[in-house]
Amino acid sequence: MKYYIIFDFDSTLVKIELLEQLGSIALKNNPKKQKILKEIKNITNKGMEGKISFTKSLKSRIELLNIKQEHINVLKPKMTRFISKSVMLNKDFFATNSKNIYVISGGFMQLILPVTNYLKINKNQVFANNFITTKTKIKVNIDNPLAKNLGKVKVCKKLKLNPKHTIVVGDGVSDYKIKKHKLAKYFVAYCENIKRDSVISKADLVVNSINDLIKFLSNL
Repeated sequence: MKYYIIFDFDSTLVKIELLEQLGSIALKNNPKKQKILKEIKNITNKGMEGKISFTKSLKSRIELLNIKQEHINVLKPKMTRFISKSVMLNKDFFATNSKNIYVISGGFMQLILPVTNYLKINKNQVFANNFITTKTKIKVNIDNPLAKNLGKVKVCKKLKLNPKHTIVVGDGVSDYKIKKHKLAKYFVAYCENIKRDSVISKADLVVNSINDLIKFLSNL
């Protein structure tokens, strides 16, 4: 494959948003669980549509949760269950092209690696936020560029991939911005799990599955 492909993670390689799933576990016995989860989903959508900054989105969602290591431990072994249907059906595509596939996500490395390892994506080509564990709670490493605005753009710049041979695949405005900053030739809106009109309007191509993406690649 002559192209490098940068994949988003949440709602792309997997059919969930990590913080929403983690929230379901962390808030299990909270009487306000549904109200809080609804607010988290609302914040997620605003961030993905570019209505609020990613920094604000991440900070606001984390503040609504009381995440502990035990919650991460519950979700981690279940992560491969959430792999998007067409991704699972085409897992050989990821293994065969692992040298050309990158994952850049605003999600969390501790929960992403079980999936990327399963798909045979090289660990050193996976970039994500990370939790810091303290005695009392879990915090987000705010020094990670992916915890800040334009984090994906900053990470992509450091990779120094040839923009003429780079494709970005994801469901959010943060993915599109990689192309906007001229670090990729194509932005592909991935809609197998969710469709965002504000994202689709910016896309060079809209796909509903990995099969659609593979077909596109075969014609390049």
